[in-house]
Amino acid sequence: MLTCAWVRRRGQGVLPDDFRTQLCASIAGGRACPLGAQCQHAHAPGQLRVDAAVRRGLLPATYKTALCAAHLADGAALA
Repeated sequence: MLTCAWVRRRGQGVLPDDFRTQLCASIAGGRACPLGAQCQHAHAPGQLRVDAAVRRGLLPATYKTALCAAHLADGAALA
């Protein structure tokens, strides 16, 4: 289990299973998150805890396990 300042301030000691397994709704909607760093949701794809998201069924088990077919075909990912 991971620990962080967010969790330690709340006295839990470990991250909840759903911590940063989904993108913040405010950020996804193009708005600023009112919770900022205190938000339990990811504010960027790099913050997603993919392993936990797969375990919870939020992402498929095959998420990012193979190269993109479009990238393999022309050498560049689609935007």
